[in-house]
Amino acid sequence: MAIYEGINLAASLGLSNLLVESDSLIVINILSESMSCPWNLIYLKRAIAKNCMSLDINFKHVYRELNGVADFVASKASNSKVSTVYDNFCNLPPTVKGLLQMDRLGIPAFRIRK
Repeated sequence: MAIYEGINLAASLGLSNLLVESDSLIVINILSESMSCPWNLIYLKRAIAKNCMSLDINFKHVYRELNGVADFVASKASNSKVSTVYDNFCNLPPTVKGLLQMDRLGIPAFRIRK
């Protein structure tokens, strides 16, 4: 659902050249059409495909450790009942700012298991 919402948001902002990264290889394979879609997700996949028709879009699998910002935001969203759009760097949570800074500097991120 997050990919669907993200593509809709990008389209509404007039963005047309998109790179969608996910740590779910299954989702990337389904959206890239290299894997068949389970029946219970077919309507969502069709809605995403319809929105992608007017976009130059690529789907890419990345490991969770390489996508720390998305992992943090997704985790935060799953624990929240409201939708939040961060449209300005200043509005980002401090943790996200730190992860972006680490990424910019090429510092590896490690995931600590509890």
